[in-house]
Amino acid sequence: MMRICSFIALIAIAPMACLPNYEQSQGERVLYEHSEGLYPCAGTAHYVDRVVPFLEKQLAFRAPERLRFSWIAASDSWMPLGVPTLARAVGDHAWATDPIHIHELTHVITGGMPAMFFSEGIATAVDLLDDDVGPRYVWSDSALAEPAWDPRTTMTATNPSDVNYETAAVFVTFLIVRYGPERFHEFYRSLGGPVTMPWLQRQFRRAYGLELADEIATFRERIPPCEADAHPLNVHECSGPSIDWSSEKLWEHEVSMACDAPGVVGGIGPDWVWPSFYAVTLEVPERGYYTLWLDNTEVTARFGPCFGCPWEPHDVFLARETSERTMVLEPGTYYLRVNSQSDESPAVTVRLQRQ
Repeated sequence: MMRICSFIALIAIAPMACLPNYEQSQGERVLYEHSEGLYPCAGTAHYVDRVVPFLEKQLAFRAPERLRFSWIAASDSWMPLGVPTLARAVGDHAWATDPIHIHELTHVITGGMPAMFFSEGIATAVDLLDDDVGPRYVWSDSALAEPAWDPRTTMTATNPSDVNYETAAVFVTFLIVRYGPERFHEFYRSLGGPVTMPWLQRQFRRAYGLELADEIATFRERIPPCEADAHPLNVHECSGPSIDWSSEKLWEHEVSMACDAPGVVGGIGPDWVWPSFYAVTLEVPERGYYTLWLDNTEVTARFGPCFGCPWEPHDVFLARETSERTMVLEPGTYYLRVNSQSDESPAVTVRLQRQ
């Protein structure tokens, strides 16, 4: 770690500004830094560094070789571009008042575009879940017909505040899962022109060989089947390290959620304590009934597949009285995310037992 005060010009019209005093940690891809008085948990910088190549693969984008993430205190008088905001990304530099911000990391990987619907859509699509389980897609065919899920409503927005983020995320998810990230990348990199519907239609036709209006109609008609060649668009927890099985039928992993324990992601500040999490992956070798349980109800956990389609809700959430769950699992890679608070230090053993 080292403390610095650096000068940076964000854009040509922005004045030079002295950043807050930072503590820095240099990873392979990301320079992680935080304001004085903020204390990231032991695994935070490494997780940010590891999730960048994971997201590049998921989205078929190549980020600048060196990125920078700054965790800034909300009380700092300096803010990116002089705008009071909780998070911001410019070029290869992302800032946030949270210890980790997957949405802004995605922005520095994909780059910003005037077509905010697609820029915010792709950043939101990979970061819809947190320490709970919520829908990553629309819940029913009938809901898709409601006006709120019409992408055209905010598709030509040039201001992020005018974008319907949820609709944008779900429509971008639809495109990436059905046609792959490479096709979306081809479309996205052409969006530097005027943000008008005729322009978007022409660029969509060029990249996909399809009419945008027809694809919107297909999107709103029904939740599509999950084809065998669908791109899974995995949650970022699927970047976690793989943990081997303890025996033929038992997977067991002991976790300390103390902020200074390896692998714990989160942070503590003088006025606020952030949620923390710990993420790993495991391989399920064969289809069958499995029981997953936690031996400590002070923590919660999210568990789900790193394959399939986001509109197939197979993720489960374990908490308190439901800290045990028996389910049918298909063979493949699964993620496990254990959740706590950064100023708490519960120890938990997680077990997955094949019946």
